[in-house]
Amino acid sequence: MILVLAAFVGQPLRAARCVGPVDHAALAQSLAIWVKQQRAEQGLPELSVSNALAKATQGHACDMV
Repeated sequence: MILVLAAFVGQPLRAARCVGPVDHAALAQSLAIWVKQQRAEQGLPELSVSNALAKATQGHACDMV
């Protein structure tokens, strides 16, 4: 789930042929907030977003479609 989140957070869709959710940025933001809340409830450290990982995973996701 985190890997999927990384693919969408703050990253524009890479290619015109790669179509994601209409409001993928809002979806990713909502998911990030939920994940942070769940981790905080479990006493786990907060995760951070890696822009390099996000870019790579988005490219891979588009290649798989």
